[in-house]
Amino acid sequence: MSTRKAVVAGKYYPSKGEETKKLIDYVEKKEVNNLAHIVKAELDVLGGVVPHAGIMFSGYQAVHFFHYIIDREFDSVVILSPSHTGRGPEIAIDGNDEWEIPGAVFKTDKQFIESGLLEVSSESQMGEHAAEVMLPYLDYFRPDLKQISVITIRKVDHPNTEKVAQALIEYEKQSGKKLLVIASSDFNHFQTVEEGRAKDDLILEPIKNKQENEVLERVRKYDASVCGYGPIVSLMAYARLKNPDARFGVLRRGHSGEVMPSESVVNYISMLCSVPRKKE
Repeated sequence: MSTRKAVVAGKYYPSKGEETKKLIDYVEKKEVNNLAHIVKAELDVLGGVVPHAGIMFSGYQAVHFFHYIIDREFDSVVILSPSHTGRGPEIAIDGNDEWEIPGAVFKTDKQFIESGLLEVSSESQMGEHAAEVMLPYLDYFRPDLKQISVITIRKVDHPNTEKVAQALIEYEKQSGKKLLVIASSDFNHFQTVEEGRAKDDLILEPIKNKQENEVLERVRKYDASVCGYGPIVSLMAYARLKNPDARFGVLRRGHSGEVMPSESVVNYISMLCSVPRKKE
């Protein structure tokens, strides 16, 4: 059995499981007055966008997404990860049998891995933090959801994001499982608060308008350092194929300067991808 061991425990989150839970609990309580007030009964959740910095930095945004899905039913979680390391194929589903973080073990979805829909590689997530950082939140908010698939998107272009989306749709048909799809991404890096927010707005607009190609074009045109734009566009494509009524909304936005004051900040935004429930 192959196990993907935690590589950023003690850096992005505490090295002990109980300490991690205490940290998330602290962040959630700090955010209690800001937690998104959306009528849950009116929306079916397909997934969302979640930042992947250290919990002490981007947890204030991330908890909004995970708090929202506390009482939702899912069979398996798919984490769409960017590549910060440049390792592995252009697109790959992680082939490990399980992922381990302090205090918790997640089994991978072997049915998805063995489906042949995506190339299998464990190299893509070697030294990568973007998917791993989602796991402490899942363990805290949804300890029942312990089956995951991690898909790394190293090369971002329209054919690749479409391929990921098609694979997700096809796997749902084959397996009958209800997936929760998480796009792991921070937003603009190392600019002033004003500059970063302006660039974020340029990217948020086509996300909300469901314009996949426009997101790809604007990231390049404006040199926007949205590290997980590949996962975001893949989630957009999946949502389009899943339900044309799918929509994206911002849950919470902020930046690292709110935790550690600086003139140069990293921006964090959590988003919900959902479908309005039809009234009977």
